[in-house]
Amino acid sequence: MVQSNPSFELWLYYHFYSEKPQLTETSKFASFKEFVDSKIKGGFDNRGMPLEIQKATLIAELNFEILNGQPKLYSTEVFNLAKQIIRFTKPQLDQCLEDRMKGPTGKR
Repeated sequence: MVQSNPSFELWLYYHFYSEKPQLTETSKFASFKEFVDSKIKGGFDNRGMPLEIQKATLIAELNFEILNGQPKLYSTEVFNLAKQIIRFTKPQLDQCLEDRMKGPTGKR
């Protein structure tokens, strides 16, 4: 089981940003989902974002804080689940990332 505060969108946010969001910035939106939608144009892209799971895992773990047994605001434990996914998919992830770096011609 993993917990995310305030929502799954925080996990998506950490795919692109290495610092916690600022309350002064997020408070301008009616919801955290709206904030993330404004930061990540087009929302979740299942063609490329899953390849960033390793980077997002590191960032989310670095920003993780707990208070009274619960993730603090802008903290997520989804990185724990991601670590298990990476454990089983690392060779495929690495190959896909390498292929992406080579581009359509197969060269770097």
